[in-house]
Amino acid sequence: MKTFLVLLLLASGMGTSFAGDKIWTGLILGVNNRPPVPPETQIANIATDLTQVFGYNTYYLLGKKSQSISVGNETWAIPGKEFSAHVVCLGREKNVYRLQVQLFRGKEMLMDSKVNLARGAPLLVAGPSWGDGKVIVALRIP
Repeated sequence: MKTFLVLLLLASGMGTSFAGDKIWTGLILGVNNRPPVPPETQIANIATDLTQVFGYNTYYLLGKKSQSISVGNETWAIPGKEFSAHVVCLGREKNVYRLQVQLFRGKEMLMDSKVNLARGAPLLVAGPSWGDGKVIVALRIP
């Protein structure tokens, strides 16, 4: 199993109440296109972060899921044609969710990471190279 880069983008303004939170998870492909293609509406709010972290000029949304979450041990999957991601909420402490994020290509697990996710701090996880770009798992609490 390969090790992939995990980046946490810190931001201020973490909330204190998580009741009824939804965690948005997306599979994204970053590539360099000439000319660049504007980001899809659903990832426009993290496009600047994606470019600053990964350096690509175009991002495509391969799959997404928004899941309500309030207590640990909830699982959801983000299907994609070639890649899929599974997210398990392991619990919550104070203002932070503890998640297990797995990335698959078909049935082969490419990544298995435990990460922390807080409101106002999107999490971008670099996956494998694919074609002329890179697969990225993005998580955020909108």
